[in-house]
Amino acid sequence: MEYGNYRGFKLLEHGLKILDKILDKRIRALVEIDLQEFGFMPGKRVIDAIFIVRQIVEKTIEGNLSLFCGSVNLEKAFELIPREVMYWCLRRRGIPEKLVRLITETYKESKTTARTAEYN
Repeated sequence: MEYGNYRGFKLLEHGLKILDKILDKRIRALVEIDLQEFGFMPGKRVIDAIFIVRQIVEKTIEGNLSLFCGSVNLEKAFELIPREVMYWCLRRRGIPEKLVRLITETYKESKTTARTAEYN
């Protein structure tokens, strides 16, 4: 198994979970999110987006029209973004430096552990 492609993610203690929720709420208040966004949005589910795409496909078939679809696995895309780039983007979007610093602190000195069948 090649470990170079893996990066740590946050398994939060209770106190950090509260801080994480507060940061999330404050950042969402500062950043305008497109109404067509479905992932990680309150009141919207990915299944709703799938339903919309299915309806478009069915109507296209009924109308005997051509349709071209594309998809991007954003979950995998976001796993590959270097944290420094993420912090730069937050600053660029106008997130106050205090919030960016708090976010960087939650990731500081995070450790990664991987279980394999060999070393379980």
